[in-house]
Amino acid sequence: MEKYKEFKNSMKIFFSEPSAIIGSAIFMIYIIDALLVQFTPWILGIKNPNVLQENFVNPIPQPPSLQHPLGTTASGIDLLNAIEAAIRVDLYYSLIIVFTVAIIGTLIGLISGYIGGLFDDILMRITDIFFAIPYLLLAIAVGFALGRTFESMAVALIVVWWPLYARYARGQTLSIKRTPFIDVRKLE
Repeated sequence: MEKYKEFKNSMKIFFSEPSAIIGSAIFMIYIIDALLVQFTPWILGIKNPNVLQENFVNPIPQPPSLQHPLGTTASGIDLLNAIEAAIRVDLYYSLIIVFTVAIIGTLIGLISGYIGGLFDDILMRITDIFFAIPYLLLAIAVGFALGRTFESMAVALIVVWWPLYARYARGQTLSIKRTPFIDVRKLE
């Protein structure tokens, strides 16, 4: 019964915030669109989501119209179809990057906080080095070193974001390690 009250209160707080509702709706539309393009692209009017249909009848980009709600490019590609086809690729790389960063950062933070001592100091100084370099410059440098591919972009974002998760996981580990129900003698 207590869990139900907590869930009910959480939902009440969530639905009282308009930005949370709007953000969730946009996210759900994003997911639904990615699934539709992947499994049933003809519903959205896309013949092949892996190939953008070019139409060189008019070499000038066309403004939005009923046939092309977002207009077209110079090569005649419908921008709405191009965006819908790109969403599934965006979602794929987003999930890979976020899960990889979360796993790497959380493991580093857990190990660092649990072991402590000199090992903790070394890992956190490495994390500080990553924090000291501006994110955008570090991502550009890693991307430049690895080449211009989606995979190198993913690696660059993983390199840039893992310290955030490591710091948070370490802080939570240290907080739990200090609680009275943990026998500190066994940890040290």
